[in-house]
Amino acid sequence: MSTKVKCENMPNPPAILVYISLLFVPGVYILLLGCAAAMLGGTGFVCYWVFTWMTSGHRVPVKLLGIVILLMIGALMGCWAVVRGIAATIWSKPQFEPALIVPLNKEPELGKFIAGLCSAVGTGLPDYVMIHAEPTFYVCQSKIETLNGRAKGRILAIGLPLVAGLTINELRAILAHEFAHFSGGDTLYSSRVVPVYSGAVTACATMTECINESDSMSQALPMMAPRFLLDIYLRLFHLINMTISRTREKRADMISALTCGSQSFKIALMKTAGLMPTFWDESAKKIVMENNPDNCSYYTAFRSSLPKLTDLANAHYKHRLIEVENKYDSHPILQTRLESIPDIVERYTDKGSSSRLLINLEEYEQKLGEFYKIASAAPMHNT
Repeated sequence: MSTKVKCENMPNPPAILVYISLLFVPGVYILLLGCAAAMLGGTGFVCYWVFTWMTSGHRVPVKLLGIVILLMIGALMGCWAVVRGIAATIWSKPQFEPALIVPLNKEPELGKFIAGLCSAVGTGLPDYVMIHAEPTFYVCQSKIETLNGRAKGRILAIGLPLVAGLTINELRAILAHEFAHFSGGDTLYSSRVVPVYSGAVTACATMTECINESDSMSQALPMMAPRFLLDIYLRLFHLINMTISRTREKRADMISALTCGSQSFKIALMKTAGLMPTFWDESAKKIVMENNPDNCSYYTAFRSSLPKLTDLANAHYKHRLIEVENKYDSHPILQTRLESIPDIVERYTDKGSSSRLLINLEEYEQKLGEFYKIASAAPMHNT
């Protein structure tokens, strides 16, 4: 059997849908500039009409002049929202993630593991590997500020809370899924689309805020139609992107099963579905703290408490199984994913804890433990 996964007959989003989504990118700029032109043009026409009326000898009521001034202010506020949106697409700041960049020469076992897996999936190595404070796994092609520096390019994030709960087989299956997003060009696509989408969201949110804070209907009026059009545009843009995303998730699931075997990937999905919410669960925190008499890092205590959290994790897993499909979600629901994975024979037998791959595990637990004290009450995301 070839070491590289064959990608024929994989689920892929229709090419026409991808082209439409990419057309939405320049469409955002056209729409934003069109909104600004409409607001200024409409208000300018009203001002010209009032000015013409005044110069023809008619007396203009003070109230009408006040309305015109408010319309001008509203139009300028709307244009400010457009400028903010366009600026956000061009000069977006690197996103902050609570993670530690880990040079793979410092973690030779993990480096060897990742290199072999990238070869099996048929993609290049990530430029950076991060140990993440949250229970998450993801890849991206972006700039990220971390607790110990900036990562740029193709980035892999490994959630520290999940490492001890997975076997090496299961971690391999999860990372094969993530690397499939590299091999499929998914992260490159997102790096082109997401900043523009975020800029449009910024413009729409700013316009909404301006409308809500307007002193009168006259001030809000120039922004209402543009805000409505932006909202419709964003909903359609988001729907198309989420449809593409769900198909690509199915593709990545299939590549993981072909690379590692369906059983290890299914178990990995089930475990992470239960452990992700368990990490933030208040009941779990009580159990972990009771099992932490030495007041060590919360991550170390969580790792040692995993056997006592099995029932709670199972409850969260069962709750995930009854989720309902949502066309605006980026991932298919868990039940759909489990049913869609083809039956593929297992290729590996590494059943030891994946934490063995991290030589400096306790160092990461200690460093990220300081962050946890601040952020535990407000998890950022699960992916």
